Amino acid sequence: MNILQITQQAYRELGLVAPAALVTSADPAVIQFLAIAGRIGRDLVKEFEWQVLVKESLITTLVTTTTGTTALNSAVITGIPSTAGFTTNYGVAGVGVLPFSQIASIDSGTQITMNQVATASGTVTLSFGQVNYPLPADWGRQIPQTEWDRTNRWPLNGPKSSQEWQNFKSGIVYAGPRLRFRIAGGSIQLNPVPSASGRLSMEYISKGWCVSTAGVGSEFILADTDSPIFDDNLVGCDKTALASVKRDIRRQLGGSCDKTALASVKRARFWLCDG
Repeated sequence: MNILQITQQAYRELGLVAPAALVTSADPAVIQFLAIAGRIGRDLVKEFEWQVLVKESLITTLVTTTTGTTALNSAVITGIPSTAGFTTNYGVAGVGVLPFSQIASIDSGTQITMNQVATASGTVTLSFGQVNYPLPADWGRQIPQTEWDRTNRWPLNGPKSSQEWQNFKSGIVYAGPRLRFRIAGGSIQLNPVPSASGRLSMEYISKGWCVSTAGVGSEFILADTDSPIFDDNLVGCDKTALASVKRDIRRQLGGSCDKTALASVKRARFWLCDG
């Protein structure tokens, strides 16, 4: 059933007049019921690893190997054949470049400025690789130990805590062959800069518990025809919803709320779980 049908069924079981619409309704009780339903749906997502919300994300790392000229104690790299495609999500690696160096600005078609100064001067081979990749739009939370480097067929090293990440950035860094990662700022961050293009994979729990007729998930109820991914027969009674419907019963029954009406409330299938 879609969200309108579920709501109408709940209202009928309570002996109330079922609303004809939800999202466009101006009825305060309907607006509140819709808000409560949305909150409970989002809460349910967090409470269990629902198989229908498990998704896989694939990342193709972007790397460009080229040349450039560094200058001691300068963050500017000149003489790059082309900076096309570079962004501030790219890291920089090469002789005379400190670990965790990243592009701070793209100054021209042949020059960039790093976030750290170079430790040597010279024209050298440099790797420019994207180290920050945005998380999927519907990403809710990570499923641990699903992050893999499919090119090299080994797991990624992480997720690293903020303390570990700063230790790598500020302490003695041993790059090693495996990519480290952490999740921060709405992205998955990699270190060191990948030496070549490759394929990474991970699984996550989507927050898109409410699905449109076009099959697009969302964390919010956007239309009356949206449907929750949860089984319609999930039975429970959320405390906030219960209090809200009690008030609605009293309003429609002229202020009274007898035991029979309350029993109907408890039988109502809100598809909500009691938190």
